[in-house]
Amino acid sequence: MRRLVFAAALGLSVAMSPPANTDSLYIGDGNDNTIKRFDASTGKYLGVFVTNKDCPQNPNPPPLGCLYGPRGLIFDGSDHLLVADQNVNLSFNGAIYEYSAKTGAFVKALVPYTDPNAPPAPRGIVLYNDDVLFVASQTGTGVPKDHVRQAAFKPSMRAMGSFSASCRPQTSLPHRSIPVAS
Repeated sequence: MRRLVFAAALGLSVAMSPPANTDSLYIGDGNDNTIKRFDASTGKYLGVFVTNKDCPQNPNPPPLGCLYGPRGLIFDGSDHLLVADQNVNLSFNGAIYEYSAKTGAFVKALVPYTDPNAPPAPRGIVLYNDDVLFVASQTGTGVPKDHVRQAAFKPSMRAMGSFSASCRPQTSLPHRSIPVAS
């Protein structure tokens, strides 16, 4: 079973996952804050997979599950689509959400923006061994604009996952990886 994730410019995130009969391409669209589905072989648009139709514009605070800058997409081994959402132009940290890989329905917030270690501006995610999720986050507050950090996240630790390392930037170490806690 092949699963690929791409990080793209212009606020788009792309993920591929093989449904039962055809490969699909999923794109996180930062223009309308949805996730769209395409046939990976033909490029044919198959529709909006995760919608934002019931989500308010410029909320304070943002409702859980509403996308405001989907930046990273990946499918886990349990038929879930995991999305790193940036909460663009909102005064809240980003979040990591879980959606049904079959319907696109919101399941739960793995890391809500209210978590003290929520990533300030998640850009992308990588899943390792279906157990550890690496989240790349970026911030321009007090550090170089290209400051990127990784935080290890174990989604299987409990019903709502927990970060095993902080996403807070350290100006003395502008680029470093955080080891995964065991």
